[in-house]
Amino acid sequence: KIASWQSAQGMRRPHWTDRLVSSASSGGGRAVAESWIEIAMDPSLTSIVRANAWERLADEGSVQPPVALLRERLHDASDLERMALVEAIRLLPPTARVSLLRVLLEDERLAVRIAAGVAMAELPASNLRPVDRSMLARVLREYRAAQDVNAERPEAHVNLGLLSVQGGDWAAARFASQRSLELAPYFVPAYPPLARLARLLCHAHAAAPRLGIAP
Repeated sequence: KIASWQSAQGMRRPHWTDRLVSSASSGGGRAVAESWIEIAMDPSLTSIVRANAWERLADEGSVQPPVALLRERLHDASDLERMALVEAIRLLPPTARVSLLRVLLEDERLAVRIAAGVAMAELPASNLRPVDRSMLARVLREYRAAQDVNAERPEAHVNLGLLSVQGGDWAAARFASQRSLELAPYFVPAYPPLARLARLLCHAHAAAPRLGIAP
């Protein structure tokens, strides 16, 4: 059946996935990750394919893309690619990560700025310069405002709770987690962050009965 889809000459047209098939057959792992980089850098492919390639590279996690290569793409990438590049940048050491995310904190697209801000918020404050902290604070205000638009949905409060945990604001994290459960008591994604918060505060014994976890 598949053979019938080929051209009259019996020749199959080349496809961008051929590189993945070849690298997987040659051992996978690093070879596959390098193939994702090749696909992500191929200007003949559509933006959505290149963006997906960056995300898949991040999922692989076995290869750190060169910083110079990522910096080059930040200037020419589409909106979709810049969003996906945030995930690839997460593979880098903190100093390199900050230098690239700093560029995206001033992106023209709100979604890209927010993605970069959330990624930078994961890093210890000691890795950030005063100017970085100032830019990050501005973007995180935008992020909170975006979540407030969906304040009637539990997902928004889970997101705010996770951000508060990263920032060490335990009271705000607890409030956001509890608010999400008030809106939707059976919203499962709200429970792991609450359990994590309880452990961080050394109060796992209090959360155990409700969450079904061991203190």
